[in-house]
Amino acid sequence: GLLHAQVFMNATNLFSISAMNEFMDPEQKYYDSFPLMRSFTFGLNFSFYITETYFSVKLCTFVGK
Repeated sequence: GLLHAQVFMNATNLFSISAMNEFMDPEQKYYDSFPLMRSFTFGLNFSFYITETYFSVKLCTFVGK
């Protein structure tokens, strides 16, 4: 039967609060780079036990914008 089930989500660079009108990455020497990408990761993790055998299945997807 099912031993473990997990649903997870991670998101980075969702928003920023700044007084700047234009994009400028402070880590770049010249301010001609692209903005940092917003990304989302979603996943499922299942572990189950069938006939004395342990199985683990992990499904994950990444969406970038």
